[in-house]
Amino acid sequence: MPLYIPKKVPLNWYKYEIELSIELLEVYISNVENQVNTNVEKYNKKKETEYSQKVIKILNDQDPSDVTVTHEGLDSMTLDLEIIFEEYFPSLQRRSALITLFGIFEHILNDLCILFQKTEDFKIGFKNIKGSGIDRSIEYLELVALLPIDKKIKCWQEIKSIQKIRNLAVHCDSELIDYHGNPRKNEQNIVQQNIFLEGVKEVILKEGYLSFVLKSFTALFKHIDELIQVK
Repeated sequence: MPLYIPKKVPLNWYKYEIELSIELLEVYISNVENQVNTNVEKYNKKKETEYSQKVIKILNDQDPSDVTVTHEGLDSMTLDLEIIFEEYFPSLQRRSALITLFGIFEHILNDLCILFQKTEDFKIGFKNIKGSGIDRSIEYLELVALLPIDKKIKCWQEIKSIQKIRNLAVHCDSELIDYHGNPRKNEQNIVQQNIFLEGVKEVILKEGYLSFVLKSFTALFKHIDELIQVK
């Protein structure tokens, strides 16, 4: 029996394209978190404790300042290894994954715009719309494809916050203080309001944030699909 290949039209967009993409991204996020946990466990198991004292008769009498912890070429004499390996590096991995995820979601929305243009024979392409990224794609779907996207829904508000955290990672190394020493208040508020974020001078992405990002975009895609089905 030949494999059924659905026609590539907006009506089939979510069911035959997005659902599979979401499943794959769930696996990707799981792999990222597993790698993070593996690296943390490696640090805790394999870190070496070196003693500057050559002979220690009684361990309890040792001066803690004489203890140096080393791991992967770094040592506790100059760095706080607990923060580096259990907080900073995991956040750095998640930051990279966030940038990847956001790029994929932008591409998905761009593709939907192109699909509408081809199937509906629109003369205007999404690149003819001012702006960039997800904002341009959403505006195209509203103005050209005539989808009444509700920008008051929770998932869109979450995505706009995610966009700020993503932009901060790309352009400002996730720093919450600008070059003049002033706090980036909008981003700081986002961090304070999200249980998967923390940090005062720099945004720290905690376990669960990547899944939160995927959940927010999934909700948006479902909202768009519902509008397509009605249309």
